[in-house]
Amino acid sequence: MVEPETETEEDKLLTGGVVPVRHACWHCKSELIWNNDYSFEEVGFEGNGLLTHLSCSGCGAFYEIHKLEEVKH
Repeated sequence: MVEPETETEEDKLLTGGVVPVRHACWHCKSELIWNNDYSFEEVGFEGNGLLTHLSCSGCGAFYEIHKLEEVKH
């Protein structure tokens, strides 16, 4: 199970007060490990966005997250 992180004074200085969030696996609640990020263009998708690959440190589940970037007018 992923325990919530506590923010130290050093964390606040290094991250501007933002502590990275540790995401838990949907299936076993173990920590997800970042594998890679790709632009939509790199993988042949249409539009502007980011494709992120994560894997579970516990059960090996694989996650593929598609994040479409908003077009600002």
